[in-house]
Amino acid sequence: MKFMLPVLFAVIFSAVTLFPQKAGSQDNTVPAVTNTSENPRIKYANTPNETEAITWSALVQGDYNGVSGGSGIRVNAVLVIGSDVYIGGKFQSAGGSTVNNIVKWNGSVFSSLGVGVNNTVNALAYYDGKIIAGGIFSEAGGNSIIANIAQWNGEAWSAIGSGVNGEVNALVVDGGDLYAGGTFSTAGGNSASRIAKWNGSAWSALGTGTNEEVNTIAASEGIIYAGGNFTQAGGINADYVARWNGTSWSALGSGLGGTVNAIEISGSDIYAGGSFSGYISKWNGSSWSSLGTGPDDVVYAIKVSGNDIYAGTNTTMKKFSGGTWSTVGTGTGSSVFALALNTTAGEMYVGGAFTSAGGNTANRIAKFTDTDNPLPVELTSFSAKRVSGGVELRWATATEVNNYGFEIERASAVETMHAPSLQNRNWENIDFVPGHGNSNSPKQYIYRDNNSRANQGYIYRLKQVDSDGSFSYSGELYVSAGAPASFELKQNFPNPFNPVTMISYTLPSSGIVQLKIYNTTGEEVAALVNEIQEAGSYQISFNGSGLASGTYLYRITVTSAAGVYTQSRKMIILK
Repeated sequence: MKFMLPVLFAVIFSAVTLFPQKAGSQDNTVPAVTNTSENPRIKYANTPNETEAITWSALVQGDYNGVSGGSGIRVNAVLVIGSDVYIGGKFQSAGGSTVNNIVKWNGSVFSSLGVGVNNTVNALAYYDGKIIAGGIFSEAGGNSIIANIAQWNGEAWSAIGSGVNGEVNALVVDGGDLYAGGTFSTAGGNSASRIAKWNGSAWSALGTGTNEEVNTIAASEGIIYAGGNFTQAGGINADYVARWNGTSWSALGSGLGGTVNAIEISGSDIYAGGSFSGYISKWNGSSWSSLGTGPDDVVYAIKVSGNDIYAGTNTTMKKFSGGTWSTVGTGTGSSVFALALNTTAGEMYVGGAFTSAGGNTANRIAKFTDTDNPLPVELTSFSAKRVSGGVELRWATATEVNNYGFEIERASAVETMHAPSLQNRNWENIDFVPGHGNSNSPKQYIYRDNNSRANQGYIYRLKQVDSDGSFSYSGELYVSAGAPASFELKQNFPNPFNPVTMISYTLPSSGIVQLKIYNTTGEEVAALVNEIQEAGSYQISFNGSGLASGTYLYRITVTSAAGVYTQSRKMIILK
């Protein structure tokens, strides 16, 4: 459903302030976080009657705008880790440098991971702080004891046990374990038919596995879904797709009629793509159903974004929206094998065998933005407050997709007039809170940091980790020793903005708070807050996608025991 009015939500803080993740700010005040680019887990709805706007681009403009070198050049896997993008496949160079089948893109330049691996990379994951690569190779970083799967710790490659004896096609992380699927029959020297689990120290089989190749794996709350060329899993009939519950295998209905290449989980729904009739189907927990008339070609990759389904096919990139299939922009003109969301930047990375995307030269890797469907993010609130004996963190999600969990990070802050130093932050991972995997209902989280000092200011953030190992950071919360000293309405940030901005204010005491948006004629166009709020620091996210470009006013009125406080500021929507 799309909404006519601007969509908003409040992030409420008690004696905390949220900071941007920009370095080197010269402003001594504390600006609001840039929600659209640096607070990546907040979900907004679209407004009606929007015109689809697809923008394709190569990662680099010029001669070295993708990967190249060798025969059968292709990108098979893309993994987004924070601001870094890892790309795996069959290629020799990227950005004009030799990288050997795997490379990192930091948003500006390509860089190698040592000397790479000596053959094709099919799958990537992030596990135990390391990049995991699976494929068909016998060396990584010059290490010849590698068997088709290896880990990169940022400096060197190493084996994962004794590896597996066949090709690895798929990797996924769930519940602290790494799962691999492919053509192998042993893992760590033990029998493991086409699928296996690594628990950090040893490999183990998933029952008797499958009778043929596994092409794809997905996970949700301890349940593993596998797709491939098989017709049996755990000795039972399971045509091309099956489910492992930790102890046994089961079929998903009568299965599908042909090879499954991709599985994507969204809420309670399972999407499978491949070479069967219709090429893509949805499992709702009890039955399979088609998605319209299908994308008209074999599907190799699937990503769900809001209510839209994106499919990488044998010929181009397709999108299912509003009950119909269409090409994404002008497409890629050739096979798409890998899709990855960068929720921080609101972009989709696309890998395959193509040499152009959206009509522009893009060698096997490209990205696009879809302003008709901003990529969904799920964190709806994040707050922190002083409590007896420590600091209490609370956060909530509206929905969760492949959410492995949250790493809680803390840094000490040097305080000056209730503002922390933004320099030289030393982040510490203090704990981990498991997520709910996939959920389409709100979830609440509470964590207490009992190891904090009462006379020390701290900055907190959440590192949300997906089941495939990709992660992104929340905004940062500052916890001081005292409440704000005065009423203050801060300048929205960013400004100008399109379509989302953050409005911050502080309350030294409780009161009735009203925060409203007006156009230049004085007409009220949105009411953001109208409630009693306690002393503290607050941030409100405002989505102006339903308003025209122009100048607007936002005004706060606080009625408290100390009297009535009113302040207004200007904001600019620039589309």
